[in-house]
Amino acid sequence: MIEYWAESEPEKFRTFYGEFGPLFKSGLNSDFANRDRITELLRFHSTRTDDSKASKDAETASKGEDTSEKSTASKGEDTSEKSTASKGEEKSEKSAASEQQDKEAGSNALADMVSLKTYVARMADTQKEIYYLSGDSLEELKRDPKLEYFCKKDIEVLLLADPVDAFVVPGIGSYREKPLKSIEKADLDLDDDPDEEEKSDRLTGEALDRLFAVFKEEAGDRVEDVVASRRLVDSAVTLTIGKEGLDSHLERMMKMMDQETGTSRRVLEINPSHPVIRNMSRMQEAGSDETVRLMARQLYDGARLLQGELESPGEFVSRMTRVMELATKRKDS
Repeated sequence: MIEYWAESEPEKFRTFYGEFGPLFKSGLNSDFANRDRITELLRFHSTRTDDSKASKDAETASKGEDTSEKSTASKGEDTSEKSTASKGEEKSEKSAASEQQDKEAGSNALADMVSLKTYVARMADTQKEIYYLSGDSLEELKRDPKLEYFCKKDIEVLLLADPVDAFVVPGIGSYREKPLKSIEKADLDLDDDPDEEEKSDRLTGEALDRLFAVFKEEAGDRVEDVVASRRLVDSAVTLTIGKEGLDSHLERMMKMMDQETGTSRRVLEINPSHPVIRNMSRMQEAGSDETVRLMARQLYDGARLLQGELESPGEFVSRMTRVMELATKRKDS
C-alpha cells in the first residue's frame, strides 16, 4: 500500500510520511525482513532541496488570509453583539488557517525531499559515495562549513535533520553498491585540484607547519590532529571526526539520553588559502606570537561553537573582545 502511494498517489504518501516518518524509518533497525523495501521509501532533504518556494507560498497565503479576515471583521462590526461574535469567529478561522498553512508548508517541503534512488540517478559518474550530514535543523546544516567544497563542486549532500536519521542512516551501509558516507569524516576521498589563483594564495611548507604547531598547542589533546583542509572554501577552520570517531550529532544525542560514549577527539582542518590564516603566518614571522596564539584559540573555539561543543561561551566572548582590541589598537601606542 505505502509503495503504491509513493508511486501513484504522492500526496497520500507525503501525508503518511509527514505524520509517521520517524516511526517508519525506525523500522530499518527492527523489521529486517522488509529492510530493503523500507530503504526504497526513505526520503531526505538535500542541498538541492528547494524549500524556499514552500516558505514563500505559505507567507503569501498568510498575508492573503490576514487581509480577508480583517475585511470580514470590519464589515461585521454593526453591533456590539455581532462584533463579539465576529472576534470569536476570527480566532477560530485564524487558528484553522494557521493549521492549514502548516500542513501545506510541510507537504510542499516533503515534495522536495529526495529518495536514495533519485540521489544515485543524478550522481556524476566520478562520484563513488552517497554523502550526508546530520544536525539539529536544516538551517544549521545549510550553514555548516563542511558543505563548502560540495556546493562548489555541485555535489549533492543529504541533510539529516530528523533526530531518528542519526541512528538509522549510518546502519544502511550502502545503497546500490554506493557507500553512505558522512561528510564529517576526516578521511573523505576528495578531489583536491585548486586553480592557479588558489595555488598562489595557499600557505605551504614550513610556514604552514609552524602555524599548525600553534594550533596543536592551543587545542591540546582535544584534537587528534591538525591538517590542511581540502573541503573548506570560504571558512578558515572546521572540525571533522577521525575514522573511528562517532558522528558529532549522534554523540550529542547519546549524551542527552544518558548513554555514555566518551568524547571522540576531532581533527582540526585549516584552510591554507584563507586570508586570516595567511595573515596569522605573517604575524608569526613578525614575532607577534601572543596575538597569533589568541587568534588560533579563538578560531578553534569558533569551530567548537558551530559543532555545539563549546562549554565556555563567556571565555569565548572575552577572548573575542581582546582580539578586537588588538585589531583596533593604534600602531604608535
